[in-house]
Amino acid sequence: MVGSRPPRRHNRKIMRVPCRGHDELCGRWRALSGIGWALIAAAMLAPSGCAGSATVSVVPLNFQRISPTGQLIYEFAPKECYYWINDAQELCIAMTVEKKFLRPGVNQEEFHLSLVLEGLPAGDARTYPFNTRTVRGRNRQGLTNTRFASIDGVAAVWDFGKDELHGRFEFRGLQQSYMVLMGWAYTKQVLCFGEFTARLNREKGEAILLKTEKEAMRRGSADDRNKREPME
Repeated sequence: MVGSRPPRRHNRKIMRVPCRGHDELCGRWRALSGIGWALIAAAMLAPSGCAGSATVSVVPLNFQRISPTGQLIYEFAPKECYYWINDAQELCIAMTVEKKFLRPGVNQEEFHLSLVLEGLPAGDARTYPFNTRTVRGRNRQGLTNTRFASIDGVAAVWDFGKDELHGRFEFRGLQQSYMVLMGWAYTKQVLCFGEFTARLNREKGEAILLKTEKEAMRRGSADDRNKREPME
């Protein structure tokens, strides 16, 4: 309408009524969120060596023939590696990695390796020669099973006496594969080398060592070092 006044605008200020419980809840949530992100960042930056780790390469040796398509090097990355001193005052190292899929037994992958080194370092480091008793190992890829033991080789360890033991090794060994109708057969030589960071834990280490010594793979005492059993 002509001459009519425009509608008034009410500039009322909306007063915020403080809610003590709400403010406390929001404050706690912000604090917890900050802590959560801090924990995530710490976990990402923290070293992943709580259970030790290793890298191992196995090379089949066959100087009579070579496959044009066969794998030349088999590589493994154990996610657990432990060391301890056994009752015979030997330095023991054991490592393992396992992968289990939806169909257990068929698609399961396992790798276990143990070393028993005779004697202890006089200081924080030592070099060890290998014999037929030093290494025992097992590998399972689905339905394929292999086992191996050392013939000769060498290992070097350092940082002995600390929470983490470091070292590397290389050895020549004998490997066998398991066949359903023939049992353990197809003995051949392999070259194996690797390095490790081992954590001090006898209980977990011995559990891995027992897996490597199953089915006639037991080491026996140090007096048996010159025997080629059980691989021969």
